[in-house]
Amino acid sequence: SEQLKKEEETLEEEETKYLREYNEQKRLLFKAEDEQKSINNQTKHAHAQYEKLSKTNAFNAAFHIWHQEHFGTINGFRLGRLPGVNVEWSEINAGLGQAALLLNSLANRIDLQFTKYKIIPLGSHSYIDDLSERKKSGKFVQLPLYTGRRHLTWDTQFNKALIAFLDCVNQFKLAIESKNQRFCLPYKMNEKKGVITDSNGYQFHVSYQVTSLEEWTKALKYMLTNLKWGLTWITSQLPDDMTTSNAIPTVPSSTVTSPR
Repeated sequence: SEQLKKEEETLEEEETKYLREYNEQKRLLFKAEDEQKSINNQTKHAHAQYEKLSKTNAFNAAFHIWHQEHFGTINGFRLGRLPGVNVEWSEINAGLGQAALLLNSLANRIDLQFTKYKIIPLGSHSYIDDLSERKKSGKFVQLPLYTGRRHLTWDTQFNKALIAFLDCVNQFKLAIESKNQRFCLPYKMNEKKGVITDSNGYQFHVSYQVTSLEEWTKALKYMLTNLKWGLTWITSQLPDDMTTSNAIPTVPSSTVTSPR
């Protein structure tokens, strides 16, 4: 019986040892499973982030068109002026420069060459070459998309530039319509009169007029909105290789003035 008792004790010790090892292995297994789940979750999150970033289009990242109260904005720069809201010309000039760069980039994407005009994006000192005037008189005429004069009643070149820019936006619209007849912009444009029309049929001049700042500000806001719609259409047509910053040409940073 003494021998039997020793054998029982030995078996109990081995069983205890086995259970201890079994529990340890089970603990390690659970730990490994938890770590695997954590890795899987991290992988899923990283993949989701990658998918999100891969679908981030360079145009959308580079040009943010929105609104701030009564003003249309592009990359934070307000376009327009109102009585009591004296937006600095440096901010307006920078915004027009961003709009010029955007329109020029969008036109390049669809191989559009503007008739009569050529947009030269140079940040806060962007301008438009009047090709028709050059052809007619042989003179180089640059229409500035910027100004800084206190009294603009005689700054006809600036106003001509705004009308020329509206003309280019309209040419861009017509080019897209030739590719997609269902495409339309929310605001009609008449480049000959330099006006943009809202949904109620009211017309607003893109030319700067001291006596009608509200009208001018609305015209610029509507023009930016049309650009945003064009941007949306272009980005929907872009191939995968346009999801990097290389898709957008840049201008020297020194030519762009930060808003406020």
